[in-house]
Amino acid sequence: MKNSILFIATITFVFFLTGCQKDNTINELAELESTKADIEKTLPTLDQAQVIAVDSITDAKAMESELEDRSGRTQIFERTYSIEDEDLVKVYIRKEQMNPNFKYIAVLRVYEGNPDLYTVGSTDNNYSTNSYVIRYDKSLDQRDKETYVCAHDLRESDNYIYFSAFARNYSHFKLSIYKERIPHSYGPEISFVTPAHTEYYERGARLYVKVNARDNSGVRYVKLYINGEFVRTEHHAPYEWGTRHNENDTALDHLEPGGMYDLRVVATDRRGYTSEKTMTVHMRY
Repeated sequence: MKNSILFIATITFVFFLTGCQKDNTINELAELESTKADIEKTLPTLDQAQVIAVDSITDAKAMESELEDRSGRTQIFERTYSIEDEDLVKVYIRKEQMNPNFKYIAVLRVYEGNPDLYTVGSTDNNYSTNSYVIRYDKSLDQRDKETYVCAHDLRESDNYIYFSAFARNYSHFKLSIYKERIPHSYGPEISFVTPAHTEYYERGARLYVKVNARDNSGVRYVKLYINGEFVRTEHHAPYEWGTRHNENDTALDHLEPGGMYDLRVVATDRRGYTSEKTMTVHMRY
């Protein structure tokens, strides 16, 4: 009899614990959903905001040579704005202008009001259903706000990155954009196998190119250019162009006798960092 009572009590206690754990799990999920909902409520409907100014940065890559051997930030944009409540300022960079070895930093110096600062990825040159917030700074009572974006933050379909300031009341501020090299942002190691050095090739022959590329994070792909013309992307080793089965490598066919051709290989690793190597080849008369 005592054993039966003990057994029933044990089963009851187990069900009680299970019920508590289930209730805790439900409560945790509810809290997560509530937190997510609160965050979504605080984000403005950017595509419905009144756009006061749209600026573009077209020289995002122009200063790359200056930054190669320099640490710290280099400014690529700055402008002061005054906007009313529910107004929006957008500054965009095309993805093709971004360098994966750098991050792009927006700093908002607030003189009056309390605008929010966002980085937004988009497939087109305006906000749409395909746009999404990457990072934001909505700090209260803070004079300087800051956020950043890297090329690898963007989706494959994205073509633009926006730095946006959204005002909930009258705001006066200065928006500055900087470019800064990511520490240790060095792409794959590249070496030419063929041609191994500047060589003379027979006229009419198809030029065969093979390179080695390696990186600790892995190589995502390697691209070949000849005299600035894109040839093809190789996604897997061996990285080679001009073989018999590569019928699309027509840029390597029928090169001019006596011509000089610059080969450029650009390799990208799994983290999105790039590196390149060049070589010049000569064709016989």
